[in-house]
Amino acid sequence: MFDGSAVELGPASAIAVRYGERERKVELLAGLAFFTAATMDEGERRLFIVAAAQGRAQALGTPFIVARLTDVTEVVVIEHEVEVTTGADGGQAERAVVPPGSALRYAGSRLGELRAVNLDQATAWRRDRLIADSVTLAEVVAQLNRYRRGRIVIADPALASRRISGLFDMTDPEAALALIARDLQIRTLSLPPLVTLLY
Repeated sequence: MFDGSAVELGPASAIAVRYGERERKVELLAGLAFFTAATMDEGERRLFIVAAAQGRAQALGTPFIVARLTDVTEVVVIEHEVEVTTGADGGQAERAVVPPGSALRYAGSRLGELRAVNLDQATAWRRDRLIADSVTLAEVVAQLNRYRRGRIVIADPALASRRISGLFDMTDPEAALALIARDLQIRTLSLPPLVTLLY
């Protein structure tokens, strides 16, 4: 970007860059991104802000990840700290400082609980890998949908909540889906190129 900051976009992701006089603002429109913000110094006084949904993450150091998930937005801090603020829609603001090796999710104007994360797992998408450690099928499907044409739809809410663990190669999302279906003993119905149904 214009100030020496860098961004690496995940699959099916998009940003809008809006640098102004007082802040360097990047809006994450969809997907996820790995940000490395150029630090503030004598020549650069503007804050580095990533806005997503009803919140924003302000870099107090670098680097960090912001991901727009199905129902929440997640901020993962790799180094230093990031301040997360909600209430961008005019509601009651909540604020937290996220330390390195931690993640924080928010939905609407409410912050979730601060939690420790495995950084190798959190950054696996940068190596075209998905590392699932007892996560729901719904979360894994949301990730798979970023890597393939058409949508995977889970027919049964009980099925969506089943837990999965494994390492999946996202350069071949169809093979990953077939492996998941086999391990969970679920059926798939493909209606190419639009929908693949899990039931």
